[in-house]
Amino acid sequence: SDITDERECVQRCLEDSRCIAVTLVLPEDYRRGCYFKNSRTWTVRDDQTNMVSVNVDCLRDRINSWKPVTRSTHFDHDLENKPLLIKTDTEVYSDWTVDLWSFSGGAYAGGLVLRLYNDSTFHSTLSYWLYSCSKKFRLITTPLPVSTDRVWRVTLHKSPEIRLKVNCNGEEILDVVLSDGTCDWSYWRNFWARDVNEIYFSSLDTASKSYSWNQINGCSSGKYILTNGAREET
Repeated sequence: SDITDERECVQRCLEDSRCIAVTLVLPEDYRRGCYFKNSRTWTVRDDQTNMVSVNVDCLRDRINSWKPVTRSTHFDHDLENKPLLIKTDTEVYSDWTVDLWSFSGGAYAGGLVLRLYNDSTFHSTLSYWLYSCSKKFRLITTPLPVSTDRVWRVTLHKSPEIRLKVNCNGEEILDVVLSDGTCDWSYWRNFWARDVNEIYFSSLDTASKSYSWNQINGCSSGKYILTNGAREET
């Protein structure tokens, strides 16, 4: 389906070394979707109101350095506007857990657990738990990238619905919309609807080594016509 979210469009470009900028055409336009700029030959079109363009070369220079994870400590992070990047480094066939909570001005606002379990035959099972939504772990069926070094991207959307996405080494492994139908607890919205501005890695987290995020502000690159660009297929 067409990408209609600026952050997702930018992230796709960041993961492709050939891409220097992106243009996101908004849904009301028939050309809607995410377009990569792979050369510097596009013509600037500032009269277009249905496009959002980002200079990803600029963004690459501004990505924050990785910070070591300190468990049981809050740190400021606007998850709704800045996807959280997490590096893990685990042994082959080891069991591990990523366990993070979100907060809004010190008030609890939900959280996520990712857990990898290996049975006696070294068959790996990845599952997830959403705090104040799930009553038990739920299986993730998408295979993990084959690597002990992984970068996870956690994205939270609040409009038009509350949606959590998890990406691992460039591959989406989880996309869940929170609702009365998907959550086991009726009070889930009391917490998940809060504006997230703090993150907390719990003491149960055994895998997270460092974290970072992408910043888009200040890297606008004007608006481009699309005839010389390649559309990102999804």
